[in-house]
This record gives sequence, C-alpha cells and structure tokens, in this order.
Amino acid sequence: MPSFYSRPVFFVTSAARAVRFYVDVLAFDVAWDRGDVAQVNRGDLELILCEAVERAGHGRLFVELMPDELIAFRAEVMTRPIQTTDVHWGYQCWQIRDPDGNELLVCQENDPEP
Repeated sequence: MPSFYSRPVFFVTSAARAVRFYVDVLAFDVAWDRGDVAQVNRGDLELILCEAVERAGHGRLFVELMPDELIAFRAEVMTRPIQTTDVHWGYQCWQIRDPDGNELLVCQENDPEP
C-alpha cells in the first residue's frame, strides 16, 4: 500500500490575513507564501491557506494531541487573544475558529467518549 502524504486546505478570504492569524496568534511558522496561497506549519501539522472568497470559512480540521501536549497547548492558547468553545464531535473537543470561520477541533488523543 502506498504511503500517502496529505495537507489540509483552508479556504480564506485573505491569505495574508489568515497567515497573520496562524503565525501571530497560534504560533505557526510560514513554510512558504505565494501571495494568494501559503502554507503554515506547527510541528507536524501542515496547513495550506488558499484565497478563495466563495469557498471561505467551511473548513474543519480535527487535531488530536497527547495529554501532556494538550495541556501545554491549552495553557498557551489561554494566554493569547483566542476565543475557544467546548464542543462535542465524537470526542469532547475545544474549537478554535480562524477569522474566516474555519475550525480547528482540538482534543486528547485516544480519549473517545463511551
């Protein structure tokens, strides 16, 4: 079976604004930036941000972290101007929305509810 390499794509109204949010607020790094499309990374998470007004704001990315990583990330997020919401999506998660409404659902790895 081939080994697939994948990167999610979030469609946004302004790639520059989205890059600033992911870098300045969520502490991602810019891997590359071509103006209307860019890639930001945080650890092993690689996210492509593509400017497409008509498709913006409908993305959802499910992120699982190990318990110690989740605690550290949550503590970091709480020190920043980020609104989070507790949500249920098969797991108990907390949701972070980017300026266009794309969602990051963050939860603890291997912790499904019964």
